[in-house]
Amino acid sequence: MKPHRALGTGLLVVAVLAIGCGGDKNENTNNHGDTSVPIERAASTIAGMFCGILDTCVGPLADSFLPNCDATLQAQFEDKTVAQWQAAIARGTASYDAAKMKECLDAMRALGCGMFNAQQPDVCKDAIKGTVASGGACHIDEECTSELFCDVDTACPGICATRLAASSPCNRTSQCTGALQCVNGACGTSGGEGSACQGNTSVECGSFLTCIGANGQTPGSCELMGSLATAGSGEACRFGQAPMVLCQAGYYCALQSVASGTFEMTFSCDALLTTAGATCRLGVPSGCLPAEYCDITITVGTPTGTCTPLPIAGQDCLGSDNSARCAPSLACDDAATPNPKCVEVERLTSTCTADVACYSQVCDAGVCAAPLCSTASN
Repeated sequence: MKPHRALGTGLLVVAVLAIGCGGDKNENTNNHGDTSVPIERAASTIAGMFCGILDTCVGPLADSFLPNCDATLQAQFEDKTVAQWQAAIARGTASYDAAKMKECLDAMRALGCGMFNAQQPDVCKDAIKGTVASGGACHIDEECTSELFCDVDTACPGICATRLAASSPCNRTSQCTGALQCVNGACGTSGGEGSACQGNTSVECGSFLTCIGANGQTPGSCELMGSLATAGSGEACRFGQAPMVLCQAGYYCALQSVASGTFEMTFSCDALLTTAGATCRLGVPSGCLPAEYCDITITVGTPTGTCTPLPIAGQDCLGSDNSARCAPSLACDDAATPNPKCVEVERLTSTCTADVACYSQVCDAGVCAAPLCSTASN
């Protein structure tokens, strides 16, 4: 078996995998007086909590970041992280404490949107507790004792090493010491909600935050993207440039017109479309049904398009400039020839043709397999 390392599939998945814990929408750890989270329920509990917090943090844009959030994250977490935990437990290099996992998730929930820009709470280190000392062989961070991480950058298995100081190169937050995060490839800090940003500061806002009000040397303030969803039906909206104003739930920020000569674009909030094949406008999020995209050519005037079915398995993916390239629950295999193809995403032991065709992100000899080592980039 080749020594695969699982790479993060995007900002959201990275946040969960790097932290090792998340938050709850559908399976709250407080339900029925539960005092523990058995490893068999860890993936569903973590995914549900994470997706619930995501809804709060980014509001109407949540589905744009990660469609089918609960089901997708549960499958990824089961086939990647939980599978790695179970392998470590079988090797005798880690132990799982169901009661401490419940405490970990409660602590993560208390962080709210701050969970995306923080080290895991200390109690989480006791939920999955490693036994490997500095210099010992490891596959994942959780196998290492406290204040160590598993360095797998050059080999898998790797070795447990001391966490990195400020400004050290990194590819995931768990490599950094203390409260530091991996920011733009180096251990440091990012701006939290309400922090001063840009202007005469060197601070960039963390995940799912945007800098509002910065102008020249005057700093702005890091604000949650979800807090910007204030515009209602027919009201002006703006995305991609400051000041950003997003639409309330049930609406999308739609391109209404393109001026002749200046090509200035005007946007306002339209109701999300509810019928297949409807006339649509370019917008954020997409105004079409989840399995469709707006097929549109931008021209001077009032350009409109048609909601068109997204490609299904076996069909060519849409171009990389589209927010969705394939129908929901599918992935785009960019390595397919002669053109990138949409593929089903499979569970462990299923047949596959590419890493992206597995929730584990490892296709080994034509079969979806759990990764041996993990490096979640962020």
